[in-house]
Amino acid sequence: MKIGRRIFLAGSAVSIMAPGIRAAEPENAVFWRAVFPNHDLALFGYVRIRADLVPDIYSQGKTLVSQSSALLLDMSPDVKMPTVNIERNQTEPVLNKLSPSTQPEFREVMKTLVPEGEIARLAGFTASIFLCGEGQHPFTPQEPSIGFALVKYAQEAGRPMTTLASDQEVVSLSKPITTEKFNAVGPSTIEYLLQLRRRIGPIGAHFDELYRTRQSAEIARLAQEMTNNGVLSPTNFLDPQPLRKLLIDRLANQASGTNAFVTMPRGLLSGPMSILDELRSRGATVSAMA
Repeated sequence: MKIGRRIFLAGSAVSIMAPGIRAAEPENAVFWRAVFPNHDLALFGYVRIRADLVPDIYSQGKTLVSQSSALLLDMSPDVKMPTVNIERNQTEPVLNKLSPSTQPEFREVMKTLVPEGEIARLAGFTASIFLCGEGQHPFTPQEPSIGFALVKYAQEAGRPMTTLASDQEVVSLSKPITTEKFNAVGPSTIEYLLQLRRRIGPIGAHFDELYRTRQSAEIARLAQEMTNNGVLSPTNFLDPQPLRKLLIDRLANQASGTNAFVTMPRGLLSGPMSILDELRSRGATVSAMA
């Protein structure tokens, strides 16, 4: 199995909201404004969701791009992360480790996600990826992600684009998965995900709906619950604290007069990994935008 980036895992300053953009409750925000003494940033928290599924977010993003003079990406979407090849004979199938009462449910769910002949050979890590992504809509060139669609709009509008973290910096912070980490996603995690699925329905579809309705606080809460139950998160693949510090420094030290639209992973704008308080400590007035 090859594991790359997809599994590793974004004018002058003014102190008022842009026209047509109003303040929002922080727990229901996907856009934030960070106003420093000498520069102004519109922060967008993206997730893996198609733009056509969140037309209001896409429309608001285009408005903010139009009101900005530059585009800042957290990192390049084309960064080449280290890949790890884990042979099947190094993985531990999870099916027979599940409780007898759970095995039929696991088979029934997984046969809609993978070829039936593969189910008995699925490792817990692989099964968790399929369960977490169930119900999400695939991307196509005609139906891109919200992040890609806004970047394309900014490029077509002639906005200069730069990345906050270079490819080399991102790669240096990567934590390639090991066989031990791969096999650490065991039956207790899969049984938790199946229980969660019974509670909320297909997990990927539920996260899409939370994002569509801008329930950022609930996304952060549920993601933390999943992490607490052994589901691997992006922090298992990238060293989060150095990346946070790098992004905070780059955002706080933008050139005077910068007025930029910034893409960031949603998890860096809400939840325990949020950088917003650190931006405030560096002199920014930070507010959520509806």
